[in-house]
Amino acid sequence: MKKTVSSCCLKSILTALCLLCIGSCVDEKYDLTEIDTDAVILKDVVMPIGNLEEIKISEFLQVDGSDTFIATGTEGDLALTFESTEPISASFDVPAFKLSFSEGDAEERRLFLELPEVLAGMSVATLKEKFPEYNRHLSYNELNGQDASVVKYLTVDDDEALPYYINDIKSIDFNADARCQFSLSITDKFGTNINSNGGAMYVEKGFSIDFPDYLTGTGKNNNDVYEITSSGDNKNILVFKKDYKLAANETVVFDFLLTHVDIPADFVVDGGVDSKGRPCKKLVFDSSDPRNMIYFNGDFYIDPNDFDTLPAKINLDTDLSFTDLEIHSALLSLNINETLEEQSFTLPELPEILTAEGVVIDIYDPVLTLNLRNHSPLDVYLSAVLRGYKDGIKLMDMYFGENGTDTPLEIPSEFDGEISFSRRGEGDMIANPGIEAILRNIPEEIRITDINYWLSEDYVEIMSGNSYDFSFGYKLTAPLAFGPDLRLLFDYEISDLNLEIEDVGLKSVRLNFDALNTIPLALSVDASVTDAEGNVMNDVTVDVDGSIQPGTLSAPSTSSICITLNTSGEGISLAGLKLHFEATCPSAECQGKALNKNQGLEVRNLKIALPDGVYLDLEGLLSESDGDESENNL
Repeated sequence: MKKTVSSCCLKSILTALCLLCIGSCVDEKYDLTEIDTDAVILKDVVMPIGNLEEIKISEFLQVDGSDTFIATGTEGDLALTFESTEPISASFDVPAFKLSFSEGDAEERRLFLELPEVLAGMSVATLKEKFPEYNRHLSYNELNGQDASVVKYLTVDDDEALPYYINDIKSIDFNADARCQFSLSITDKFGTNINSNGGAMYVEKGFSIDFPDYLTGTGKNNNDVYEITSSGDNKNILVFKKDYKLAANETVVFDFLLTHVDIPADFVVDGGVDSKGRPCKKLVFDSSDPRNMIYFNGDFYIDPNDFDTLPAKINLDTDLSFTDLEIHSALLSLNINETLEEQSFTLPELPEILTAEGVVIDIYDPVLTLNLRNHSPLDVYLSAVLRGYKDGIKLMDMYFGENGTDTPLEIPSEFDGEISFSRRGEGDMIANPGIEAILRNIPEEIRITDINYWLSEDYVEIMSGNSYDFSFGYKLTAPLAFGPDLRLLFDYEISDLNLEIEDVGLKSVRLNFDALNTIPLALSVDASVTDAEGNVMNDVTVDVDGSIQPGTLSAPSTSSICITLNTSGEGISLAGLKLHFEATCPSAECQGKALNKNQGLEVRNLKIALPDGVYLDLEGLLSESDGDESENNL
């Protein structure tokens, strides 16, 4: 960084002073060989040069007009910042379950009452006359010697593999219509259907239909005839509240609404793999499992008075049917564990002040903010690594977990907001010291990699057919405020001094100035002398006394700096002066204080002193003076 000053022809001043001394001190009548022609003048004289224009910290950082990721906040504070271009996202769909119940093959689908041959075809009047003991209700048990019962099986027709991420199903809420039908078939001793002769069978009070315990349902009609109750461990038992007459020439229908299934744990079994080789589950209702059986239990009877002629056989046909389940929601355990593609961010070219050899960027408290959206009813766990690279070499890994560990980050269900990490974890932020480490040596590329997310294995009610998604974006903001390990190097060049002192033969020069500093950094100072072409004068040794203390915009610091130049050559050429600064942050006075574009450094009261004075060769100067006079006389 260069600053120019107005030329100051010190040589001319010194020459004039020398001539003045010669004219006032040497009498022409004296022989110069008889006096000492050597003299030293201006010893310890201090001559002012002036003030230099303030140089802003933003000029050191080369912020203005450069392609960097140094941002300026509303108050002028400077910060390193970068963020993801698009959110990293994933989604999954809960399928619209399709299950259909069927009754399966029944052991017995028909109950029958078979009358003794002696009674078959007999008129009711004759029955009353000859067999008065049968002139009453004739029950199935009396005629056939066993209780009336029918067993049916409940199966699920559609047992295709579930999506791979469904780990288990605990229950399903749905609407499905169930229908139970009773109808009579009456035949004579020749097997001929005689339903046209009338007749009926009675379902006796207490008759029951026992559905599987995992089903829940309600009645839809004929509720004055039956009720659905639970008895002890048994559930969903339909019981007739009174005797019910089934006429031979009609079908009686009982409709029910099934609303819920509590799935037994072992009904969800391994179901092979999907097209990508991922293991899947199946929901299977085994027809051989007693838990899937539907029991019809109770007694039936006939009243002979309902018949003109007694039949040989009365068949009671039963039929049970179900519509497809219209599933509303399910209580599921999901097994979602996904790996997402990594993202990378290439940093723009940075100013050398941040990338030079030996620089250490000890950012005081950078902040990583994750913008998270968890549009699902389950907590999401996120594991990822922020990784920096320089010259193709990995610098540091920063895990998203608390305190820099690889502990996964938990994102609550239905969350849409921010979670922030900082080096120190102040306020509501999560402490993660690794954020500073990844910026200590500014990387060329930052990658977010090893991105895994998974859902909790809790059971959760999920609506059938819904879509759920998870996404996150990230932004790293690092205010240029530093910690105790900071080491920044930058130059401050004072050019075009043109003091023209090389011909005077000065061996020692001392420069003094006051440094007015509003930058919250301590600055140690070194210097080198440059010629008119900007090259460092290697034959000039430089000693610097003093350092620059931290300051602020509201309370600048003023520090005195003394630079002593010595040479063993013919003389010092002072066309320019390059100041080399090393910025550090040694104390709480400056740690954590952000750099601001309005902060800067001023060189004030720049002065030059000649500690050894100027050596005068009076004889030579007089000779030059005589020569000048001769030329003038000509």
